[in-house]
Amino acid sequence: MGLGGPPVVTMIISWGDDNITSRANIIVVMTALLVSSLSAQLYYGTINLVPITLAITLFVPYLLSNQMVK
Repeated sequence: MGLGGPPVVTMIISWGDDNITSRANIIVVMTALLVSSLSAQLYYGTINLVPITLAITLFVPYLLSNQMVK
């Protein structure tokens, strides 16, 4: 499954905004694409709540481990 990231990112970068604005725009667009894709998959039953629950459960330890590396 793809999120359509490369074409969107290329388009946003070509706008010529400063780096912070470009990064923020990319994060917002990719989040919206991910949420809409996940919603559709849940609606049609192609994915269940087990991987979502696992991801939410492991999010905090993952975030903390990334902060320890810096």
